Amino acid sequence: PVGGQRIPDTERLTLRDVAAVTFTNVAAADLQRKLRVALRAAGRRDEAHQVNTARIGTIHAFCGRILREFALQLPRRPGLVLLEEAESVALAAESAREALQSALEHSGLPGLDALLSEFSVEDVLRFAARIAADSSRLVQIRQDDGLDRRERALVSLAERTLMLMRERLDERSALDFDAMIALTRDLLRDNAAVRRVLQRRVRVLIVDEFQDVDPAQQEIAYLLGEPESGRTETTRLLLVGDPKQRIFRFRRADVTVWTRVRRDFEGRGFGAVHELAENFRSRRPILAFVDAVLGPELGAPVDPAAGRADYEVDYAPLVACEPNDTAEPCVEFLTLPQGEDGKALAGDGARSIEVPAVAARVNELVAAGTSPGDIAILLSAWAPAEEYRRVLGTLGIA
Repeated sequence: PVGGQRIPDTERLTLRDVAAVTFTNVAAADLQRKLRVALRAAGRRDEAHQVNTARIGTIHAFCGRILREFALQLPRRPGLVLLEEAESVALAAESAREALQSALEHSGLPGLDALLSEFSVEDVLRFAARIAADSSRLVQIRQDDGLDRRERALVSLAERTLMLMRERLDERSALDFDAMIALTRDLLRDNAAVRRVLQRRVRVLIVDEFQDVDPAQQEIAYLLGEPESGRTETTRLLLVGDPKQRIFRFRRADVTVWTRVRRDFEGRGFGAVHELAENFRSRRPILAFVDAVLGPELGAPVDPAAGRADYEVDYAPLVACEPNDTAEPCVEFLTLPQGEDGKALAGDGARSIEVPAVAARVNELVAAGTSPGDIAILLSAWAPAEEYRRVLGTLGIA
């Protein structure tokens, strides 16, 4: 059950009715393994054997399966090869360079001279490649009436880059990640018959790590779920994530997508939001320390006068559920004395005191029975690492 709610017996699902999407192949394989174990433990061995063929995988595997199933409904021949991330980056860079060279040779891009007078060629190429690699965002930028002459030149260069990228992908019968997701989104948006078929097949779509989705991926979920319609025969959506853990910015993940979707569910009646506040990894004193020291800072908006922006995330305290929880202190401070001028020590002066003090405390922990392998020293830079290694070595700790 989720939030105390359980699916009625008359609406029980089979494995074929569910699609589960996560962001890495490792996470998908782990989800399959855990599901297989759970099904066997529940005595559902037949379904356990179906896990390998279930719709459980990455967003790209999910989209690839849809494109293969409905290949004849696509406006163009789909690629047979999926480019790796590095190949996609190289293709975008190569296409941007060719687009810029062509524009310079034919002098057919208004504002390009002004753009190159402010930025280097390499910067312009990098900007154009990055924008072209995100076709959905390129469409949004192009519709902005407030762009100046240089910005419009950059957008035009990105459009030419994207055109060259698509030509080369077609020549190779290939798709990059962005093209695969965009093609799936367009298919679901423009072909109601395909959308209805998939809504009947995929009764529940679970998207894990939803904080890492980009706008096009969110559109795919909404096209299948149609939450604004209020209809019951569409795909049910179960979106799971933590916006504080967003890490896939390089894949165009956008935390404002999470914020808007949450607003839709809470304010527009699209569904329910269930907070998962239990923490099974940290003990109460550590969580209390984080709440007291970092909570006020993380909970305050960047601009108090303007209020919280969509890219900002509310701070949410967690409840410790660690089986070996304790009320004993778990956080210690090793304080440094002030300098002769009454100010805090910094640089080499601070390090000359800090390193021996930390090493001595590590030695005490090891003497008390803590394994050196269970101790980690986190540094803000590599510079002090060698000094820590040397001092710990003199204490017989390697």
